[in-house]
Amino acid sequence: MTFRLTPGRAWIAGVLVALAVCVAPATAGAAPLYPDLRALGPVSLRLTKATVSGEQRHFLRFTAQIYNDGEGAMEVQRTPNASGLADLTQRIYEEPAGFQEKAIGPAVFDPLDFVFPIPHISKYELWTARAFERAQARGFTRGQPIAIRDNVSHCISDGIQITEEGPSMPVYMTCTKVLSGISVGWADVTSWFNDEPVIDLGTSPLPDGEYVVRAIADPENRLYESAEKSDPARESQIANSGSTFFRLIGGQFAGIE
Repeated sequence: MTFRLTPGRAWIAGVLVALAVCVAPATAGAAPLYPDLRALGPVSLRLTKATVSGEQRHFLRFTAQIYNDGEGAMEVQRTPNASGLADLTQRIYEEPAGFQEKAIGPAVFDPLDFVFPIPHISKYELWTARAFERAQARGFTRGQPIAIRDNVSHCISDGIQITEEGPSMPVYMTCTKVLSGISVGWADVTSWFNDEPVIDLGTSPLPDGEYVVRAIADPENRLYESAEKSDPARESQIANSGSTFFRLIGGQFAGIE
């Protein structure tokens, strides 16, 4: 897999969000450089509790990472519209130059926002280890997790470099009110103390046992990772997921893998 700094990336790297700079539109015969989002296994697991609406609830918190293992950047732009929402557009860069744009749906727009979250970018599941192994063997066509955190929306940016396939320095250094993205070889990192990477366990603590927490990037397949979303090896929840095994003994973590 090779990475080439297109005019669009060079502009972003130099001035980040100076969106007035023009990039050449798609050209005939150009090859699209698609992203390939992969959720890495959650890390920094923590069990916490808090009082919510007068009752004590228990939570599993962790740090989530969405990694871009594709050939091109995952870039989303937000354009306000007259409806009070905003149009979200994914920009797919091309080789040797140019780009194509794909509409990926609306999002709430607030002119006072400093950043914008990409809707439903993640999903988190908690399984017993035994149920997870059975579901995994059946391609997740059967079986149910014991808890789910769905419809997670958050900003994305270049948080940590995973491989040397992409740029050596972050291109999408922060999420802004108009631009969000992940470079090739980089991962967005959302820490455990944020309200997003968390699973509500209910009013009872998690019993001792063996579990798997599973993270899924782009679970509703809103983003384009292949031509017309046609490649299940890049577009499916199985392809876009990562999981972490852990064991609880006496209410404490006794092993995390």
